[in-house]
Amino acid sequence: APTAADVVVTPAAPVKADTLSLTYTYADEDGDSEQGTTIAWLKNGVEQPALANAPRVPAPLVKGDSWEARVTPNDGALAGTPVTSAAVVVGNTAPAITRLDDVASPATGATTPITWTIAASDVDGDALTYSCSLDGTVIGTGATQSSSFAVGTYTITCTVSDGTDSTTDDLTVA
Repeated sequence: APTAADVVVTPAAPVKADTLSLTYTYADEDGDSEQGTTIAWLKNGVEQPALANAPRVPAPLVKGDSWEARVTPNDGALAGTPVTSAAVVVGNTAPAITRLDDVASPATGATTPITWTIAASDVDGDALTYSCSLDGTVIGTGATQSSSFAVGTYTITCTVSDGTDSTTDDLTVA
C-alpha cells in the first residue's frame, strides 16, 4: 500500500483573510503512481464534506476555528493508512485605523479645545476600544475625542484595540 508523509497545512498561524493549503509527500514501494488519494478537511474535529478532495480551504476563515487535513494515499488498487496534519488555529487579525486626520485650529485663547475622530475597522468583527495619549498620559478614550491644548504643535498617539491586538497611529495637533 502507498504511504503519505509530511502532511502539512499552511500557513501555520492563519488569520481570517488567509487560504489554507495542503502539502504532503506520496510514496509507493511498488512504484505505483498516485490514483484516487482522498483529502478530508476537518474543522473543529468535524469533517467538511463540501471540501472533500480540495487542496485548499478558501478565505474567509473564522477566528478560533481549528483546521486539520487528513490524507488517505491510494495507488488505484490499494489505499494506505490515513495521515492527519497538525491542527492550525485561525488567529486574531489586528484592527486597522482607517482614518485619523491631523488637526489644525487657530488659537482661541491660552488653551484651545480640539476635537478629532478615529475611524477603525476589525475584519473579525471584534468590539473596538480607542485611546489617545500625549507623552504617555491618556488624554481621551472613544472614537471621538476632545482635549484642550496650549498654543503649539503636539503629537498624539492613538491606539485602537480589539482586546487581543492593538494598532497605533500618530496624530498631529497644531
